[in-house]
Amino acid sequence: MTVVAVMLGFVHAVQFGRRDDLGYRRPPVTASFDDLRRRGLPEVLFVHSFLPEGVTICDVNVFAAMIEEAYHPPRTLLVDASDENGNQRCRGVGNNGIWEWAVVTPGRRSGWRMTLAPERDGQRQAIIEAVTAERGHVQVGPNLVTFPISTRPPGQPCAGKPVPFGPMDAMGYRRPPVTVSFDDLSRRGLPRTLFVNGSLPEGVTVCDVNVFAAMIKEAEEVGSLRYVRQDERGNDQCVGLGGTGIWEWWVVRAGKPIDGERYAAPRQGICSILFAPEKDGKRTCTVDLNGYPGHEPEDDSPITFTIRVRPMSMAVLEREAVTADLADVAEGVELTLSWLANTTPAAAGLLRLMAFLPDVPVPLTNLLYAGQPPAGLPGPEAAALIGPLLNNPAAASEAMNALLYKSLVRHARGLRVQVHPLARAAIRAQLTADESAHWQHAGAALVEGALPADPQAPTSWPTYARLLPLARATLDLTSDGMRRIARYLGESGSYPAARDLCRLIADALTTDDAHSPEHPRTLAARQELARWTGMGGNAASARDELADLLPVIERVLGPDHPRTHATRSSLAYWTEKAAG
Repeated sequence: MTVVAVMLGFVHAVQFGRRDDLGYRRPPVTASFDDLRRRGLPEVLFVHSFLPEGVTICDVNVFAAMIEEAYHPPRTLLVDASDENGNQRCRGVGNNGIWEWAVVTPGRRSGWRMTLAPERDGQRQAIIEAVTAERGHVQVGPNLVTFPISTRPPGQPCAGKPVPFGPMDAMGYRRPPVTVSFDDLSRRGLPRTLFVNGSLPEGVTVCDVNVFAAMIKEAEEVGSLRYVRQDERGNDQCVGLGGTGIWEWWVVRAGKPIDGERYAAPRQGICSILFAPEKDGKRTCTVDLNGYPGHEPEDDSPITFTIRVRPMSMAVLEREAVTADLADVAEGVELTLSWLANTTPAAAGLLRLMAFLPDVPVPLTNLLYAGQPPAGLPGPEAAALIGPLLNNPAAASEAMNALLYKSLVRHARGLRVQVHPLARAAIRAQLTADESAHWQHAGAALVEGALPADPQAPTSWPTYARLLPLARATLDLTSDGMRRIARYLGESGSYPAARDLCRLIADALTTDDAHSPEHPRTLAARQELARWTGMGGNAASARDELADLLPVIERVLGPDHPRTHATRSSLAYWTEKAAG
């Protein structure tokens, strides 16, 4: 069984908590003491990990309701004879010992016992005490929690809130709903194996093998794994995570069916995790389990998973994608991007910027060496990462070399570069909508800042030609940059393209909230539309457009405004051309 720790782009990455005094970051808790505290309940959890269907975790209210429900049917709640004070020790529920339920309080998993006090006013008080064995002596205490159970006839309301118990099964009693099920793992295509930690200060965590592998990988990256020795095959033996032993996690697996019934799920402790020597940037990890009495798992194969420990070239990952698990490849991309962010932040920022530009070859020389930094480069992140690269060939070359080193970008014709598809998809998948919008705006600002100031100068036309695909895809129709693009198209002889773009610009300005049909920029766009319409060979349409426009310009700008005179002159020119 081989799994990949993080399936970036296919499932959500694991959201680990903060690194705390235990020295490593863990997956989210399944049942937390904070939640109990908010609901006004004792900070005690009851965990059953020997169930055929999975792992059940419940609070004291649910556990009390189960005990009360089991108290009434004959022989379902197994109790000893009363002592001299009328107390009865509870030995089990159904055919199982009470020990199969673990009692977990903040930071520890206790041995425990439950005693029922004598009946009083139709109730018996259930007392749960911690039990510890030190140097051969059993010590009882402290009192962990108490709760009442009703001894009234069946059919009366339970002391606790109603709980939807399952049907009575071969174990002889009805239990609360399962918290994490083996069936759910099967539906998701995962091994029927769960990793459980009931010794955490925040509560109880139950996770599948993918999440556990992601946690081990994250701990390996930050150096919080503790190794003890290397065996003859070069395997490193890990015995701890941060300041805790790996044994605090235990493994629960689905039981093997026998005679039409399923054994209770076997639970195994983790002795260590063996890390095989690195091969092709990966290490295979094998979970070493201790023995267990009685029951057998339905799958007794070793638990192994693969983690990546070295950033890989996109070219290598692209070849792997043909035969490897796509999630494995996605993890390799994620590791490489993390490495880039840690080693060369400016290169990571440049890659992020290009990932939100159109998927076309990008003329980076024009973008980064525009002469003047763009005035509108938005946001502190883009300014901090991209700003130092502008008009700085040495810094820009260093960033580009870092991207080329791992094939994150590839050379294209005409001194252009293009982002690798795997990197583009991964970056877009890992950012929020707000972060994506931030980098899209930064890219548009950089493209607009790179456009030459004078689109009429023939020396600027090669730059405009290289930036044209980026500008058409990133710039808003109402922007100054788009107006310059339209002017470039017309001045360079592409009259139909200039005409069509001017029509789009005029329409956008007309409906834009910041402008209006009679805004000076809207009127200028309509003048340009008339000009390139006439230059494209339709003098009559140019004449008609200017004839409609002139009264508006006279009213808005005044009869003696330079633009009004220019419009009259243009109208006369295209009227003559249309007549002639």
